[in-house]
Amino acid sequence: MKKQCETEPWERQSDDTPAEYKAFVVYRELGHEPEGEPKQKRSLKKTAEIVGKNVSMIKKWSTEFNWQERAREYDNELQRITLAAKKDEIIKMQKRHMKVARELLKKAYDRLLDMPVEELSNRDVQEYIKLGAALEKASRVDNFSVEGGVTASNSSGGAMPSILTAEEEETSGMMQLVQSLNEARKGRS
Repeated sequence: MKKQCETEPWERQSDDTPAEYKAFVVYRELGHEPEGEPKQKRSLKKTAEIVGKNVSMIKKWSTEFNWQERAREYDNELQRITLAAKKDEIIKMQKRHMKVARELLKKAYDRLLDMPVEELSNRDVQEYIKLGAALEKASRVDNFSVEGGVTASNSSGGAMPSILTAEEEETSGMMQLVQSLNEARKGRS
């Protein structure tokens, strides 16, 4: 476990002089330009140009202070942060989609309850049971992996990660149910 006062590899180290650390920061940030700025490849030559130092001095500092590994650790940390943010957004999206799905199901269920039983054909009842069971299975079993993430099947039958596909399938099934209810009502009229 890391001590609380220990610095990260991409932060200023105790043996970095201000000039060395400034040069390292330039090197570290190459390739991470702000949105809209042209991306530059990380290189010692470009670092030397930016900080106004001799390339051989920059190469010496890079080797002595392990710039490549420190920059790689920095890249990995940025990737971890980005992936965590994406995961949070996906979870929020899934919750929104499930809320919409529940509301659609509630509306379809309320409509089904309003229909007099004698007006439902045997085919209607069978279709509603089949759709309802498929929706429940899709939302509870088929679309959730062991890790709790939403999955769908690819064309070869294997599981492939997907978020929107599961929600689209569930919404599509709910829309079919609502459409069937509407058609049954029209048929009664």
